[in-house]
Amino acid sequence: PALYAVAAELGVQMHEILDPQAPAASVAASPVPTGGDLVGAGIVQRAHDHPSIKLSSGPRWSRLTAMGELDAEFLEVVYAPGTEAPQEHIVHQGREYGVIIAGNLSVELQGESTVLYPGDSIVFDSMIPHRFWNEGDVEVRAIWFVRDRNANDPVPHA
Repeated sequence: PALYAVAAELGVQMHEILDPQAPAASVAASPVPTGGDLVGAGIVQRAHDHPSIKLSSGPRWSRLTAMGELDAEFLEVVYAPGTEAPQEHIVHQGREYGVIIAGNLSVELQGESTVLYPGDSIVFDSMIPHRFWNEGDVEVRAIWFVRDRNANDPVPHA
């Protein structure tokens, strides 16, 4: 089962699973500090501080924000080499944006397949059944942004 499905079933945001102790940030809660402590204010997050979770289906997700964001996830997703396509497709609320940094990521959206190469990007409605895997022999690294459209945008995107 997809982590998004678990989060939806539990009625929680993904940031609550990645780091349950961290409060969710809001735009108003993150003023630029006058003392210059951007890390302490949660504006900058150092690479060694990214909370991560390794999914049983293969990828490792690392949150790229110092605090969980309400209705949005900004992630680095890493797929180990030589994995097969997951049997189940993922379906969840939101809209996904991704860019491949390294490696080649196999993608299937509603029965259509392609391979994404470094520099390629993708955007789609997360309600479309989808799955990702890495058939190659090198690690895939991607930057992913997932927006939950239910928060501020009641109109579905195509």
